[in-house]
Amino acid sequence: MFKDRWEKESRLPPRQNTIKALMDRLCPSQTLELFTLLHGGLSHWHYKVILDSEVYVLRLHDRNDIKAPMEAALARKISPFIPAPRVLKTLYIAPYWCSLLTFEEGITLRTLLLNPAEQKNLYDLSYQAGQLLLMLQNMPYASSGFFDESAALSTPFTPKDLLEHAHLCLESDAVKTLLPLKLQDHLNCLFKEGERLLHVTQTPCLVHGDFDPSNMFVRVEKDKWIITSLIDWEYAHAGTYLQDAANWLRWRHHMPLEYMAGFSDALQEKGLLSTDADWQTASFLDALALLDLLKRTRPHQPIRTASLCALIEERLQDL
Repeated sequence: MFKDRWEKESRLPPRQNTIKALMDRLCPSQTLELFTLLHGGLSHWHYKVILDSEVYVLRLHDRNDIKAPMEAALARKISPFIPAPRVLKTLYIAPYWCSLLTFEEGITLRTLLLNPAEQKNLYDLSYQAGQLLLMLQNMPYASSGFFDESAALSTPFTPKDLLEHAHLCLESDAVKTLLPLKLQDHLNCLFKEGERLLHVTQTPCLVHGDFDPSNMFVRVEKDKWIITSLIDWEYAHAGTYLQDAANWLRWRHHMPLEYMAGFSDALQEKGLLSTDADWQTASFLDALALLDLLKRTRPHQPIRTASLCALIEERLQDL
């Protein structure tokens, strides 16, 4: 659940002297007093750093692409409307994109939810997640598409483009090897209805792209857990809110009913996620996203493989 125990590629974080050298370049006028590794993803690491007695987060991408500058530009655009870390500085220092972020006190919602003793406030937390998604839905775009490094819409895409990508995933060696044949056949049948399943009537809006409890920070205020920030915007784009809704709902069969109920109630109060067609589209979008993840899975990742195949089967049953 929540990618718990999924295997990651064997990658070592940068050495201590590398971190010091990067910080000297990124913040030459400030003194680095302390740094500790918070966590790492498939392509990045987060460090808690103390500069001149102030606490920040250093985020390192080890890919030379536009994601880091896009995130920085997007953070500036959305900061008045959406709770997210501010990106204070961004600089490419080969082979890393280095970003200095504001520090968020608290823990991830994923960490909280993996502790059953803390699930007593689950409905309220899920309702807050739904309200957070509504903030994104209130940021419209002229069309669906990907952002350039200035966070401007630059590469439009259509449902047909999504289906073409899904076909490529299904034909990949990894998916053909790892996904049971009956699920491959089921997906091929669904692709024939793809344009119907991907038809949405709402105006395209800002999509986080990884709207998951692992990317939400929470802390206690007045004896109550609240969601304070949505982090890691590297997959952000313009599209349907149902993409983010699908990401949250991915784990609903493994959680108490309150996990789905609070989230869906928040959206349905605004007329969203309110029809069978909405739920079908969300399930189909999640199946496509899971298929893309499976394409990037390796044979030496059996736990991740089994989890993805099980989730794809769940989404197909939902359809």
